Amino acid sequence: MSKSLGNVVNPFSAMSRFGVDAIRWYMARDGGILNDSPYENSFISARYKKELQAQIGNLLNRIVRGKLWHLPSCIEACEEELITMSPKHQEMINFIDTREKMKHAVRAMNESMEKLDIREATTLAVDLCRSANQLLGSSEPWRLSQEPSPDNERKLRWIIFEMAETLRVAMILLQPVMPDTMARGLDILGVPVEHRFWKPNLAEVFPEYGTPMFDLGPVPKSAGRKAGISASILFPPLQSDD
Repeated sequence: MSKSLGNVVNPFSAMSRFGVDAIRWYMARDGGILNDSPYENSFISARYKKELQAQIGNLLNRIVRGKLWHLPSCIEACEEELITMSPKHQEMINFIDTREKMKHAVRAMNESMEKLDIREATTLAVDLCRSANQLLGSSEPWRLSQEPSPDNERKLRWIIFEMAETLRVAMILLQPVMPDTMARGLDILGVPVEHRFWKPNLAEVFPEYGTPMFDLGPVPKSAGRKAGISASILFPPLQSDD
């Protein structure tokens, strides 16, 4: 972009089109602090779709909209079970692995922010959600619900709890980058306002949550803007990619 040539981007038009937080996200991911960086609308769209929609938004919608489980009950039961859970049981439900990833993200993101490396910090948070989406797909909790047994019911609860916990931690970590959108996401997840602050033991303290703070409304029967966008959709479809 050149001031003399006049080929500059109108930031207000971009924010109006993509949303303020989406632009903040793009600048955190691709904006240059030490060097220049390229800019195209398609770059913003790609980040929006591949990271915000596919990882954070998708995981949130799948967890809060799941018809085969009751999120608040899963969270409450697992938090109570944590008190007496043995290491063997933790290993069985992948608790140790997913929890260590969350603890690492909290520590490493804080270090990255202190170094002013926002790109690395945001990578840690979005990778946390990407890992959770992969685990959700491989563990197939919907199949567990089709074969009822005490063991399967317990596994199902823990899978959903760990997915919810990943979202809670990731969205709290990303509040400095996308304050308005992450606040709405935490509202959807039902995390109390007083439990949304960063702290070293963020992944080790479990507040009561799981009930959305507003009515999410019915799930649209078909996709697309004409069908209406559910209130649980954190990142709605873009009107165009150009």
